[in-house]
Amino acid sequence: MPTRYAVALFAHARPDLLAQTLAPLRQAGVPRIRAYVDGSRGPTDDAGHRAVLALLRDIDWAQVELTERPANLGLHASIRAGLDDFFAHEEAGIVLEDDNRLADGAYDWLCAALDQYADDPRVGIINAWAHRRFIPDDVTGPWWSPRWSGWGWAGWRRSWALMHESVDALLRRLASEGIDAEAYGSDVIATARLGFWDSHLGLALYGARMLTLYPPRSLADHIGFGDAATNQHHAGPWRAVPAAPVDERWPFPADVVEHSQSRSLWRAAAMADAPPAPPAAGRLRRRLAIAWHRLVRARRQWPSAVVLRLALWLWRRRRVAAFDDSAPGATTPVRYLWNGFLRRHRDAFFGRGLEIGDCRMLTSMGGSQLTRCEVVDRVAGPGVDYVTDLQAAWALPEGAFDVFLHQFTLHLVADERAALWHALRAVRAEGTLFVTFPCAGAAPPQGETFGATHSHVWRHYTTAGVRALLAELGIDGVHLVLEPLGGVDAQAAYLLGVPVEALDRHRVDMVSEDAPLLLAARITKPLRWSPRWSPSRV
Repeated sequence: MPTRYAVALFAHARPDLLAQTLAPLRQAGVPRIRAYVDGSRGPTDDAGHRAVLALLRDIDWAQVELTERPANLGLHASIRAGLDDFFAHEEAGIVLEDDNRLADGAYDWLCAALDQYADDPRVGIINAWAHRRFIPDDVTGPWWSPRWSGWGWAGWRRSWALMHESVDALLRRLASEGIDAEAYGSDVIATARLGFWDSHLGLALYGARMLTLYPPRSLADHIGFGDAATNQHHAGPWRAVPAAPVDERWPFPADVVEHSQSRSLWRAAAMADAPPAPPAAGRLRRRLAIAWHRLVRARRQWPSAVVLRLALWLWRRRRVAAFDDSAPGATTPVRYLWNGFLRRHRDAFFGRGLEIGDCRMLTSMGGSQLTRCEVVDRVAGPGVDYVTDLQAAWALPEGAFDVFLHQFTLHLVADERAALWHALRAVRAEGTLFVTFPCAGAAPPQGETFGATHSHVWRHYTTAGVRALLAELGIDGVHLVLEPLGGVDAQAAYLLGVPVEALDRHRVDMVSEDAPLLLAARITKPLRWSPRWSPSRV
């Protein structure tokens, strides 16, 4: 009997489709569902949105954990945030949208495949949906392809963890490693650059050289075509033969090797979908339309851009009244906001403290209340007490520090979860860990300085993703203060390099809940800390 895995289910305002998706899950005896419902987009959605929530709350045949978004995030942002949360809680599971209907036996087949390849790093995704346009004509059982298609699939935490790398960084790395990102269709790159989460994951799977396992015929229906669809308003050549039940036992292939026809079939399907090249007049009209769109967008955005650039010009000439010539240097918006957060939490700075790189901020906030200040860094240097990598910081004494200031580093390490676990391990019970989670910014092409070393990782965070990450590490809402700092103005100033001294502080302090510059966290280590995940000592 295969393991009964949880299902991540994404819905919005289509109760009729959701009911069809839920029916085979009930028949299959799915034990747990983590449902994520995006917020209503307005009056036209409200009735359907309420009906979807009622449908999920009425489920009595499975354990349901419902996450309802207070605002509409949109399809791609909603699924990204939901899968961040799902795989923070689940090592593996099955992912469905409200228009993916599994055939009889498909859930058991997906669960068995997850068990079969749980420890094989070459396997990234198990797909239930398939189409005759890319199924090789000689297969009689499951087969492999580097390209995945979604619409009913199963995967592991290791697969979703690949999404930490941006699309641009992925494309640069694929090019440097000689991997042709267009080998299975150029549409993947185009849609990934538009923000499609599934295409982004597809590129990440290419980069990790992971394969997707497909059934010899489709085990899922995509029923979301039509006026209510988000992307696919008509099926066209992708209308599939209805999914058939699993009425036989297919042996899982022992060799994880791409099928020889996979590339040619995918390329042919992608080329057939490409629109024909427009005539010269059509190309001219298109270019004029694009130019007009850019002009309109620039007209809407010019006031803020002019203000920010004028502020930067004035600051460089020290003609801004708020600027103090005696102040050392300039303060970036992210540092200004973080310092304000720490000042509001100065009560936590006492006893034995630990900081990364140096002790300047600890001593500034704690002063005489600190009995001892210590420093951790990856490289030995003056004043460094512990030379260790934050991702494997076994050299730090366990439960020794009253306060640990873990600032502006987590987004630069490859294994954020391990770095946080070691930080919590070093703090005493009911001690305090301060952490920064950047929500905006960009690393330079050559990488970013990380203390005394260099990092080629740059990660952005969302509130839901941070809460899910910390929940996996044994930190619930009672032990967490998570505060969004800054907003659109602070982001623009930060990205343009405008210092706080050149700006109206009120505009920098304005908070955008849905688009902050930084998430600041104050974590109190529970008296009985019991994380659901811990790193291996190997």
